Amino acid sequence: MRRTGEIKPAAPAYNGQMLANAASGPFDDLFVMEYPRLVAIARRFVGADAEDVAQDVFATFARNPIGDRAHARSWLHRATVHRALSHLRSGQRRGARERRHVALEAPTSCGPLEPQRAVERLELSETVRAALAGLPERYATVLGLRAAGLTYKELADVMGVTTNAIGTLLIRAEAALRKELSDDPSLR
Repeated sequence: MRRTGEIKPAAPAYNGQMLANAASGPFDDLFVMEYPRLVAIARRFVGADAEDVAQDVFATFARNPIGDRAHARSWLHRATVHRALSHLRSGQRRGARERRHVALEAPTSCGPLEPQRAVERLELSETVRAALAGLPERYATVLGLRAAGLTYKELADVMGVTTNAIGTLLIRAEAALRKELSDDPSLR
């Protein structure tokens, strides 16, 4: 049930039964199976915009589908990371422009502790996302995919390396992320 130019609302994506009932072909089956994972991968990078990223990736895939399902899954995972990083970087550029043109007001009261923790968590998430954007793409990709729950085997398929090499790649990526975060003055 592919229609060119039509983007389905994202809300039903989490209702597996609704998606399963709607599936009628190989593309639809792949969508039903992979959409929640693509959203999870994208959420690690872009937070609330994850569904937009996943839909963009599937729209691109629909225009140029890959016949082999195993390669299609790897392509979708990798494309999601690329699109999420691109979205993250464009958001950072947009945010910098907005901060230059709009003075942000500081809150006048701290309020209860719980909202403060929520703000701190949000700020930490933004800091980690900014640090990921500063990493080499290979490192950001492997960290984002691993955080989204991919196994070493799945990571190896997406990254184009052996399963044994994934451990080393993750260690190097984590070290680079720690260094990037230690260079961040807001964490001192």
